[in-house]
Amino acid sequence: MLKVTETGLLKADLARGVNLFTGAGFSTLARNGGGDTLPVGDGLKTLLIKEFGLDAYASLDLAGLYAVLLSDRRVALREFLEKLFTVGTYDDRYDALRRLNPEFLYTTNIDDLPFHIFNARQGEHTRVLHDVTPLGAPRQPGEVVQFVALHGNVRHSDADFLFTPGQISSAFASDRETWYVFQRELQARPTLFLGYGMHDAGVLQGLHDSSSRSQFNRWILLRREDEGATALYTALGFHILFGEIEDFLRYVVDEVGTDAVTQATPSHRAFTGQVPAPGEVAQRPIRNFFLGSEPEWSDAYSNQLVRRRVNAAVKNSIYNGRHVALVGLPLSGKTTVLMQVASEIAPERPVLYFDRITAPQADQIVAEHSGKPDKALVFVDNLIDSRDPIDRLVRDIGAQIVSAEQSIYFDSVGLRSMQGRLDVHSSSEIIPQDLQGIIDSIPVDIRRWHPDNLETVERDSGEVGLFESFRRHVFDENLTSRFRAKLSEFEKRDPVAFDVYMMACYVAACRTVVSFDMIYAFLSGPQKQYTDVYDIAKRIDSFLVEVDLEDDPHQDYFSVRSGALARIALRECQPRAFNRIFSRFHSAVPTRLIVDYPVFRRYAYDNDFARRAYPRVADGQRFYERLVASTENAYDYQHGAIYLSKMKSFTEAFSWIDTALSRSRGRVFSIRNTHARILFEANIDVLRRNLADRTALDGVEESMEVLEQCIKNDARRSYHLLRYSDQALQYAQIADDEKAVAWLQHAFKNLDLIVEQAKVSRSRESYNLRKYRNLMSEVRAALAGR
Repeated sequence: MLKVTETGLLKADLARGVNLFTGAGFSTLARNGGGDTLPVGDGLKTLLIKEFGLDAYASLDLAGLYAVLLSDRRVALREFLEKLFTVGTYDDRYDALRRLNPEFLYTTNIDDLPFHIFNARQGEHTRVLHDVTPLGAPRQPGEVVQFVALHGNVRHSDADFLFTPGQISSAFASDRETWYVFQRELQARPTLFLGYGMHDAGVLQGLHDSSSRSQFNRWILLRREDEGATALYTALGFHILFGEIEDFLRYVVDEVGTDAVTQATPSHRAFTGQVPAPGEVAQRPIRNFFLGSEPEWSDAYSNQLVRRRVNAAVKNSIYNGRHVALVGLPLSGKTTVLMQVASEIAPERPVLYFDRITAPQADQIVAEHSGKPDKALVFVDNLIDSRDPIDRLVRDIGAQIVSAEQSIYFDSVGLRSMQGRLDVHSSSEIIPQDLQGIIDSIPVDIRRWHPDNLETVERDSGEVGLFESFRRHVFDENLTSRFRAKLSEFEKRDPVAFDVYMMACYVAACRTVVSFDMIYAFLSGPQKQYTDVYDIAKRIDSFLVEVDLEDDPHQDYFSVRSGALARIALRECQPRAFNRIFSRFHSAVPTRLIVDYPVFRRYAYDNDFARRAYPRVADGQRFYERLVASTENAYDYQHGAIYLSKMKSFTEAFSWIDTALSRSRGRVFSIRNTHARILFEANIDVLRRNLADRTALDGVEESMEVLEQCIKNDARRSYHLLRYSDQALQYAQIADDEKAVAWLQHAFKNLDLIVEQAKVSRSRESYNLRKYRNLMSEVRAALAGR
């Protein structure tokens, strides 16, 4: 039975929402796949000695034994620990913790018990687990339990566990920004320390040295009454509970009502993505949209925004039961069209709308819609960032997906679950009537009646889209040159605020947002204060807008006010300044603080950013070396290889792409494509100087063979065909031999096939028809006369 001396205080704290901090004693009621309880302390040491035959090392403690095994049997050790600490069954009394509405769960355990306790369940609207190590900070903190595994977890496939005393003591010390967040959360709500003896001197000292005493209580569960322990923890500011973990769980079952389960997520509508009704939408002047702000629901409902022809095409596909992908240039109106269509269909049938879908959100959607007769209609604005959750929704509940994506990324998206049932529409193609209607709808007070000629508009792409039209009909002349001057003035006047703004532009380019914690971590100086973040945001003023994402009172999010200006700002930022900002961000901001880290990382390490930040190859290579040292990820080696090849450092580039191929086991076609490209780029210039160089010719031949295999075997063959055709044309410019003809003929044959596919309305390739035809014409011309 749980012994509580301050019953009223504990009940009040359990009712208001808590943090959890768990240790080895917490998981004693769980069993692994073999039916054994999860070992702790000397029990784990005994199992390790038996498994690896280390009787001679029995005098070592657990930490020493683990260090020995880690040095020469890392893989076998990892597999054994995963088997031991992967939970197979657990006592259902743990489910009582769902009633506590926990916001953070810190643990020094490596088992995956929390994933079982806080999973998504049909009919329950409690928080679901969000593992910040792979996922970064959540966009919807009010809907999840943020899980911080301080010593690693069996579900983290690319990291070692922490067992040695030095590692435990430095769990927070090595990541001061995580320690800052932990301290802030201690001061934000009550915290329960369960199954954790607090013997780690580092954590104890850190808690004792906390600079400000929390107004919220800290509770610790001790197995037995001990006068010394009581004195110690009381001195450290703890309220003490006595009993086993099952006693505490039983107390929660008895004292915390089940109402907490249904009340845990007050903003359930936002989590499940339901489209707001017109009366629930905050209104803003429509001029903000035309001046470049990101579209909001009030814009989608506004009659002043033209419904383009593509809107009707998307709706037709939806009513025909097809999946939809709206593809186009950046700033071509994809989000606006999706929001307009979603708002028009929502009154007819249940509609879910997401900027992107995370794995925890997909879990919740599946739990809510599993077994229901009506098929879920899910709008997703960023397809490539949500492809795995989308595949799950289609596979598990038969969801119908309406998505959008930039054309540059869509070519490389694998859509396993939607193949054969996908209609593709172009957002970049704007018929003259739609364009004129958009121009006519621009508010009088911001419309320019004498727009620039197209020749004077600095285009962001080779096509004329909505952004170029807005710049002609809304913005003043010479937008880029004026904005460049404004940026330079801003940097001189307030360099700290300038750096934060440019950091926000960089993060926006990586398709996520900046949080309070990210800005705080980015700021330098030991004397920085929480209030500095808000002060800087005020100084940026027209550059940053506070975004009301969710109901988290302890975290604020910032995004770039105008995506158009952010693109220009990044392009016009001086390399010296971008180097400072880029380097500072990646050295100061921990990945677990980055909002939607899996999305961020897909773009953040791109060679275009690295080449701007590091014009010296040695500096850029060091950046990528630091990156792969912490991730060991094949795609990060690929990023490094592309950077090195673009910098003409081909010897190092080959080494990096070979490592990427090895780590991906040659199964990732995009990495094989990069390997082929580097092979070609390293050798084509040599052939331009000396066509008889046999080594260079062999390299080009191998590159073309790799691409031919990719075209043959990868479902995304157009992605490889475009590269193959370009290389065939480059080779044909310097050589008139059998290889040149054969490669051109192979390119022409495949382009002819893909043009026929693209001619089919709404087919996957249809949005690229013009590109394929132009390339086919170039290949035909190169073949003429040969």
